[in-house]
Amino acid sequence: MTEFQADVDGFLPLADPAENVALAVQPGEGEAEHECHAATEPVTGSATAPETAEVPGAPESGREREPEPVGEAVSATTVRQSYLVKRAAWGARPPKEVSRRIWPGRGGVAVHHHGGKPLLIDKHSECHEAVRSTQKDHMDGNGWDDIAYTYLVCPHGYVFEGRGPGVRTAANGTDAGNDNYYAVCALVGGQWRLALRLYDKITDELLSGISMAIAQLRSIGGAGAQIVGHRQLTSTTCPSRLYEYVKNGRLEPGTDVTPPDDSRKSPERPDGDRRKSPDDEAPEFPGVLLHYPPVTVHWSVRIWQQRMRDRGWNISVDGSYGAQSRRVCIAFQREKHLPVDGVVGPRTWKAAWNAPDKDGGVPGVPDPGGPS
Repeated sequence: MTEFQADVDGFLPLADPAENVALAVQPGEGEAEHECHAATEPVTGSATAPETAEVPGAPESGREREPEPVGEAVSATTVRQSYLVKRAAWGARPPKEVSRRIWPGRGGVAVHHHGGKPLLIDKHSECHEAVRSTQKDHMDGNGWDDIAYTYLVCPHGYVFEGRGPGVRTAANGTDAGNDNYYAVCALVGGQWRLALRLYDKITDELLSGISMAIAQLRSIGGAGAQIVGHRQLTSTTCPSRLYEYVKNGRLEPGTDVTPPDDSRKSPERPDGDRRKSPDDEAPEFPGVLLHYPPVTVHWSVRIWQQRMRDRGWNISVDGSYGAQSRRVCIAFQREKHLPVDGVVGPRTWKAAWNAPDKDGGVPGVPDPGGPS
């Protein structure tokens, strides 16, 4: 059964905690190349980043905000491609100092690659070693306080915790870059030029992991909307081949999987009104439970969010099922007499289309062994 990490500083599931712990026993001794780095570790400041304001997520006026219950365990049928490997699990050394002097709401997230040489990673155990080697290079070679990045993402889709949310990076090349942007590094590298194209494979799992890391930093780290390449903050070619994905929007949370053609929008009535008909037919349930924490990033999130907005709920349509979406889900489940768990399962998904707008819609009894 999938096990969920519920620490205050990270909310991604661990697919195989036993594996992660086993791989964390011995620190690596290898060196790694990091040609993209142009910054030096700043002196730790006393200033702290302002607290992130709570994202509005209550239903529109006339609908009472419901208090959130303690989240129930989510079924092992949850489909995830991105997992968090905590610092202890990959064998991180403790930082020398920690600076909270970062205001990521002014900027967002900068995407990096690992450097100018291919890493040639095959097995997932090699990813742990690459992260440990990166920290060693940064701390012992560059004299920095810690590994430079906020998160690192491997080709298998795992998100490795670096400095973590709320901590200033040392990777973005300038004081302004480190002040205003988190840094997410993909564990790929090489050269990608007209005359020389020798680069690690860009996997779908890697791209989804980067997108997941960005969604996480927006949800719990206060990151702004910008997704930039490292090269946009300083003079460098980083993130090399990944820059095309920065430019084309592929890394924006909610765009990591293409939906089926018949699931791209909510069904419409002949008169164009999608809000109030109890006869609307719901699209087929996508097979992915929408839950938070962690943030769920999937094309179906955008479809459900749009449907809830069409019904009159105050909800952002951004493809990321975070705290706001969960609050709306809980209020909707209570209004429709569904089991209240904050998870969009098959019954809650169907009710978004089939339940009448007014109270008294769909009474229900919890399905044995699964969320609604």
